Amino acid sequence: MTEQSDPTGSVFLSYASQDAEAAARICEALQAVGVKVWLDKSELRGGDAWDAQIKKRINDCTLFMPVISSHTNARSEGYFRGEWNLATRRLMNMAQDAAFLVPVVIDGTREGDARVPDEFLLAQWTWLPNGETPPEFAHRVRQLLAGEPASAHHAKADAIGKSGLRGNQSARGVGLALAALGLILAAGALWYYLRAGDTPAAITKSAVLAEAPSEKSVAVLPFVNMTADSEQEYFSDGISEQLINSLAKIPELRVISRSSAFSLKGKAIEAPEVARRLGVTHVLEGSVRMVGNKVRVDVQLIDGRSDTQLWSETYDREMTDIFALQDEITLAVVHQLKVTLLNDTLPVRRSTKSLEAYNAYLRGRFYWNEGDPTDLEKARQNFERALELDPDYALAHAAMADYYSALPFYSSSRPDDVFPKAKAAVARALELDGRLPEAHAALAYIRAWYDWDWRDAGKEFELALAGDPNNANLQHRYSRYLSCVGRTDEALVHMQRARELDPLSLIIQANVGVIHYFGRHYDETLRQLQQVAATDPEFPVAHWGMGLAREQMGDMDGAIASFQRAAELTEQGTNVLASLGHAYALSGKPDEARKILRELAARAKQRYVPSYQVALVYAGLGDKGKAFDSLDKAFDERSTLLTYLKMDPRFDSLRAEPRFQAMLRRLNFLEEPVT
Repeated sequence: MTEQSDPTGSVFLSYASQDAEAAARICEALQAVGVKVWLDKSELRGGDAWDAQIKKRINDCTLFMPVISSHTNARSEGYFRGEWNLATRRLMNMAQDAAFLVPVVIDGTREGDARVPDEFLLAQWTWLPNGETPPEFAHRVRQLLAGEPASAHHAKADAIGKSGLRGNQSARGVGLALAALGLILAAGALWYYLRAGDTPAAITKSAVLAEAPSEKSVAVLPFVNMTADSEQEYFSDGISEQLINSLAKIPELRVISRSSAFSLKGKAIEAPEVARRLGVTHVLEGSVRMVGNKVRVDVQLIDGRSDTQLWSETYDREMTDIFALQDEITLAVVHQLKVTLLNDTLPVRRSTKSLEAYNAYLRGRFYWNEGDPTDLEKARQNFERALELDPDYALAHAAMADYYSALPFYSSSRPDDVFPKAKAAVARALELDGRLPEAHAALAYIRAWYDWDWRDAGKEFELALAGDPNNANLQHRYSRYLSCVGRTDEALVHMQRARELDPLSLIIQANVGVIHYFGRHYDETLRQLQQVAATDPEFPVAHWGMGLAREQMGDMDGAIASFQRAAELTEQGTNVLASLGHAYALSGKPDEARKILRELAARAKQRYVPSYQVALVYAGLGDKGKAFDSLDKAFDERSTLLTYLKMDPRFDSLRAEPRFQAMLRRLNFLEEPVT
């Protein structure tokens, strides 16, 4: 048995025998900052004397640190389970806000899979991959041992943690400092993390973090379709989305995005748990029933902290009154959250007077949010139907602009084939409604990714954000724009805002890593994307991003392995394949790189392949002439990928060349973007 000095004021480290090496790493990191640690290293366990000593150590320690892993999950019995049970018994005699449990998970084990006592789910979890422990975590543990209150240092959370409630357990005292924490969720696991160099949040018995979510924060869950016809689900989803959109346009509110709220659709989760997962104080839920030309909407607002109903109402309306009904519900929520509106009115709704057009638009949004290429085509059909019914429907025109702009990313469409259509659609939307945030957002995207007009893109993003500050997708896009023009610090600020509004989005989490990559912080890129991969091992963007970071860090074998895994997950996607070709070239495998070039050329005969990807492989091979020729071709194609050229480290070998500087000039990168 190993300990450092007297166990009073110490940490008891509990682990399965298979995790001994990881536990030793944690122990060494804690001891390095002067923390007293007790852990059992004996080969033989058991016996009355051993049991008595274990019980005494757990009763005497200040913090109990269970190490959770696939190994603990696999074992129904084990001495560590006895230790866990002793720790939870001790909790019964402790104050609610006493710091005691410090669970750590050392692999990709998720909350939904974790076989742990319920009490462990009430504490913030920290992810220490393979037991690798940052000094900041060790120092924070030392501060907890010194009796520092849980409120200290809350705003600088480095560790990936999770806090949780189950069933109807009270949310008393539970708050999430979302202004400081980024969140990822997959299969029920919440993970928090920020940049290296920050310190972990305080860990208490009930996962109390210092700063509760804003009093004026709400998540609108998808309303339940109570109509017998399942085909009407688009309408109940649409009502929910429109309420989200209306509330999100009120600057004083923080409203969780559709993406995160709808990820809980169909799941029997109590309001306090929803509030915890999404980091809000209030939850709005309801149901919709349609009979003929009549609609009944039942809605209730719940305080997620106390699980109490603050307000509820049943509305019976004619379908022709649906717009007024949405405003009525929105105003009721606003009043309950004590938000003051100028003259008690909502931001102006830009809609249509045609109920049929509105229904077609909702159907389009329903399919758009499904995200599958087949569903995108259905979305287009419904948006076009809405415009047939009402040619002056500005929102539908803006939706068509988004549709055309998305095609190069979701299909083999050439940018120069579809972006002119997007420009025409957004021009009509703005002609009809010059203040429509959705139209300004669509135009900002076109200006950046197609026109390369960075100044105007920045202005349009600002106009869109002024009218729709709680739009997570808009914050995300703006962050990507900022990173492309080199303003990576600002990009991280807006990406953090996107995280707060869409806490369960993996792509937002992954793009945090990509921004660090553009900023040349490769170790941080790798750390961020490893955390995403631990949450969802089959999320291809995480593996692709880890490949990018490893390549720049000189770990070519690791980079190739990451790109190969991403290629498997994307069925040999062109973007990943080109990245793999670049890595092959740099690692002294030119034949493999040229093989990928031949594959890209064969694909180009069948569908559009961005020449940017071809240039990337040639750059890796050191063939500057062909790399520049391919970049020129990409310019002629109006390739959206050229948006990233200024910041992409993979083209650093060309950066000093006159042709590269000329290309940056053609792309307007040498002009100072608006700030």
